[in-house]
Amino acid sequence: MAYGLVIKMDDGHYKTLNKGTLMDMQTGIKYTFAREGETGKPKDWNVKLHDVVTFTISGSTAVSVTLYKKHVDGIVFSYNE
Repeated sequence: MAYGLVIKMDDGHYKTLNKGTLMDMQTGIKYTFAREGETGKPKDWNVKLHDVVTFTISGSTAVSVTLYKKHVDGIVFSYNE
């Protein structure tokens, strides 16, 4: 499991924000991520731009992306092990 910062959101044709790009906070490597429902349509999701998430890596894609900390204006998040 790694920690990442959501740096770009792609909403496409849907109003729910379920696809985007995150940056691994330890390595600086960027990964794309997406979350779809059982029918292939995006579910409502609580991850937004600048949120801190946890994820695992599968090839060049982030999977199992889960909200860790919500972004709050004026607060800069950092992660140190």
